[in-house]
Amino acid sequence: MSEKAIMPRRRQYFVKRDFQGAFILKFCLVVLLGAVASTLLIFYFSGDTLTSDFSNSRLVIKSTSQAILPAVIMTNLITLGISALAVLVLTLLISHKIAGPLFRLEKELEKIGGGNLKTEVILRNKDQVEALAQSINSMAGQLHTKVFDIRDSLDQMARRMEHEDATGKWAESIEDVKKRIDAHFQL
Repeated sequence: MSEKAIMPRRRQYFVKRDFQGAFILKFCLVVLLGAVASTLLIFYFSGDTLTSDFSNSRLVIKSTSQAILPAVIMTNLITLGISALAVLVLTLLISHKIAGPLFRLEKELEKIGGGNLKTEVILRNKDQVEALAQSINSMAGQLHTKVFDIRDSLDQMARRMEHEDATGKWAESIEDVKKRIDAHFQL
């Protein structure tokens, strides 16, 4: 059974709080600006019209924008609340599909940077940076192979040094290993 199949379901939705908070706030601000723009446009287009209103047993004539002001504000507040809640939930889930894998990639790259070339980045199936994780896994595997080959060459040299006493050959072998290191890595 692979690790992907037994990974626990996420319990913590805020992984990178700064990123996710800013992401959610930006989308909520867009919803707020939409509500404000809608209200202003309604008042602008209804400002030149009159509306009759029957209030306290009297017929009152006033501008349409004044007559509909309470209803527009209440409607926009309710719509804004529902929309903001929906945006909050959706952006939290979407941002987690980005922030969660980025957090995981950071941790695995720290391990690789620390010298653990056997590490493997495993993400959930539908996470957004799966291709990047595969590239990192490929890179770590290639580095592991190259370093293993170099270490194997050094082991062979050490075994030969124990049995032979030819410093010229060792100088050549050591120089060969240095060239291989230089060919594989930029130091």
